[in-house]
Amino acid sequence: MIRCTKCQTINPPDAILCSNCQSLLEWTGVPVEAAESAAKTVSDEAADDAAAAEAARAAEEARLAEEARAAEEAEEARRAAEAQAAEEARAAAEAKAAEDARLAEEAEKARIAEEAKAAEEARAAQEARAAEEAEQARLAAEEAQAAEEARLAEEAEQARLEAEVKAAEDARLAAAARAAEEARLAAEAKAAEEARLAEEARLAAEAKAAEEARAAEEARAAARRREAEAILATSVDGDETAEPTADDDTQPGLVRPGLRSSEPGPRRPSSAEVDADDQPEARKPTFESRPKPKPIEEPEPEPEPEDEVPEGSIRCAVCGTANEPTRNFCRRCGKPLVAAVVPVVKPMPWYRRLFGSPPKTKLKAGERPGGLGDGGQPRPSLFGRLVPLLLIAVVAFGVTSLVIMPDARAAIGDLITDLRLRFMPQFEDVHPVGAQGAGVEGNRGRFAVDNNTNTFWLAETGSSDPTLTVDIGATINLGALVVHSGSSTESDFTAHRRPKTLELTFPGTEQPAIEVVLADDAEPQPIALDVRQIDSVVITVVDWFESGAGGDRLLAIREIEFKERR
Repeated sequence: MIRCTKCQTINPPDAILCSNCQSLLEWTGVPVEAAESAAKTVSDEAADDAAAAEAARAAEEARLAEEARAAEEAEEARRAAEAQAAEEARAAAEAKAAEDARLAEEAEKARIAEEAKAAEEARAAQEARAAEEAEQARLAAEEAQAAEEARLAEEAEQARLEAEVKAAEDARLAAAARAAEEARLAAEAKAAEEARLAEEARLAAEAKAAEEARAAEEARAAARRREAEAILATSVDGDETAEPTADDDTQPGLVRPGLRSSEPGPRRPSSAEVDADDQPEARKPTFESRPKPKPIEEPEPEPEPEDEVPEGSIRCAVCGTANEPTRNFCRRCGKPLVAAVVPVVKPMPWYRRLFGSPPKTKLKAGERPGGLGDGGQPRPSLFGRLVPLLLIAVVAFGVTSLVIMPDARAAIGDLITDLRLRFMPQFEDVHPVGAQGAGVEGNRGRFAVDNNTNTFWLAETGSSDPTLTVDIGATINLGALVVHSGSSTESDFTAHRRPKTLELTFPGTEQPAIEVVLADDAEPQPIALDVRQIDSVVITVVDWFESGAGGDRLLAIREIEFKERR
């Protein structure tokens, strides 16, 4: 078998041209395995074998006769085919070479055209880049000039905004102070009303107590009168037994209270001995009412100093007055001291003297426990006695903490700083280092924080809310924002949508989100804040004002200024 060197088709050993590509078969010296050729011709030989087996015997003799002639004809045909194949191969090679040359020429032309086109495009790109650089330089010059003009205007504007923010803060503090003052006045009015009611109740109680005291005094006076009448009656009975003479110089002895004297006293004249002319006339009935007797105010005796009484004195069991041990009756109330004992006072412990209740004293008529003491001053309570001690303890603890515990000093410093930032802040401008936010027509989010109100951020308001992530570049205490709505302050202010409600979040912190409501105004709008220790802010526009007639559905913000609280 012979394998074609071009298409690798297997041909019979006596073939001159390839049965597939009609190329001239050349012997390569590598025999083809029968098994390999059998796989190609097995289907054809299977049909011929059956017929050949029958005709083989008959055709064997004819084949042998024709073999020599066929071999000679085959050799001649092979030589002719080889010559023809060689001619065809040469012609094909020449045609292929011509085709390759044509293709190479076309490729060269295409390469030259491509290089020319690339050079033209490069030249056009260079010219466009040069024009863009020139345009950028012109715009930069215009922006620089506009920025300089805007800076001069912004300085005055910032001063005005700081004054507005400070005025707003002062107004807030004034409102808080006014509310506190109103609450204090209301509390004072309530306390005054309660004090008035308490005073009325006290006066009523004092009047009632005075009435009770007057009634008690009248009862005591009546009792004293009854006692005097009883004593007088006793003395009258004694007069019946003996009557002293006028010239008797003897003095009656001292009579111990409670015992009847053995000597007769003055006799009360009987009604029979009184002359009728000396009798008072009978009182006639009248419409005039008898005036009520006024209570007799007996002055209280001044207490004698305790140091005038010697040691071992006897105290009265009734009034508690100290008396000399030689006395039998109290020097104040006159009650007998027979049952009196010398009290043994145990010294009170120090903690009871410090924290215990004051000794109980007898209250006068109209007084109440816990009321005003002598001189109209309130009696000191336990809390009143503890306040000075608590103040001393707090001061001592503060001084000791500052000396011994440095952390306490830092905590106090932080507290002072927090109070200063809250009530006496100073606001300074902060310029963020960058901002990210999807923009339209080249108006990206960074234009909202570029410190230039001639540029603006233009965002879509479609499926999601416009969001601007601002990188402040340092950790600050954010004190205020100043929002410039819209793309311009001119008549085209309503050409785009303007923000109405902003939601402020602070990544990386536990600060809660803050919602801010703006007005539909082209003027700067300050927003007072107090957010501590942040380095970035996410501003989400959750609601907006619709654009005017002929406007679009895009949202515009000229500038957002940041103020640091220091």
